Amino acid sequence: MLPKLNPLLLIFFILNICFVYSNSSQAQESLSFGEIRSSGNVYIESSTGNWQNIQPVYPLLKNTKLRTKDGVVYITTQEGGRIDISKDSELSIESSKRKYIVNLSKGTVSFNVSSDIDFSVLTPEATVLINTQAGGIYSLVAGPGAPNITNIYGMVIRNDQGTFIRSLSGRIMIRHNSRYVLIENGETFFAGIGEGTTPATSHIVSSGSYLGPVVVLGGFSAIVGGLSFEAFRGNGHASPHSFSR
Repeated sequence: MLPKLNPLLLIFFILNICFVYSNSSQAQESLSFGEIRSSGNVYIESSTGNWQNIQPVYPLLKNTKLRTKDGVVYITTQEGGRIDISKDSELSIESSKRKYIVNLSKGTVSFNVSSDIDFSVLTPEATVLINTQAGGIYSLVAGPGAPNITNIYGMVIRNDQGTFIRSLSGRIMIRHNSRYVLIENGETFFAGIGEGTTPATSHIVSSGSYLGPVVVLGGFSAIVGGLSFEAFRGNGHASPHSFSR
């Protein structure tokens, strides 16, 4: 005859199993901040520092280092953003909740991200910033009266000449040599060797030198000692932009 089970002990046992399973599921979910899809020869750095072929579908982890040879990478973030990496690129991505930092050593990164998250691309020459400040969202109003959150489309190219940045749609803030510049809707920024000259790349059809000393003050930029930079649109016409008060 089987011993009679204590109902309280049985309930405690079931609740304990559910608690452990719930914590395990949450831990697994928190490890991934999106999904990486790749095509062609793409490599990922392992925890031991070795480079190995990445699987066609792989989670975007907290720290991810990627190299593309003749392959390409398409990343979808938890928030629905998109980060595309072209062939012959090398970079690392630091991911956390609603924040992504791309350290681009070489190659091309294209992005389509919401302006209400923190997204940045770092190169030795410049830092690209996407956030509510760069997107021009300063309102404290919530609900129906709040400003619309828009997506920012852009691309960053890093090669031996320097860094090329283009806004395809929306506002992108750039930090370069302690100066801040804002470009938008087809404008291009170039930082590197021979600034102010036309870069020899098929991706960028115009360039400009951005040398205006700008200091960020409380979400705006005050011009210090005069502003001296040119932001060029795709058709080659100069169009300076800044957060001037």
